[in-house]
Amino acid sequence: MVGKEECMDIWALKRQGYSIRAIARKLGLHRKTVKKYLASKEFPAYRKSKRKSALEPWHGTIEDWLSTENYQATRVHEMLARQGIRAATLW
Repeated sequence: MVGKEECMDIWALKRQGYSIRAIARKLGLHRKTVKKYLASKEFPAYRKSKRKSALEPWHGTIEDWLSTENYQATRVHEMLARQGIRAATLW
């Protein structure tokens, strides 16, 4: 993953006259990666993927349990297992 600093290093080295291969060697990147960021002229934009929680259907049940007592995660897991919810479906 190339961050903003590394992206700025790529651009700076190119302005100094380094070739794409030389920049790749110097920064420890693949030359195609260097070429991609030289062509884009923008900082990398990373998108967060929206994922649903595997526990979504049981949030209400878990919140009820936690409102009565302060359980640890292992205890909540055991209680879910007793309800017939398999661990493979959770994580």
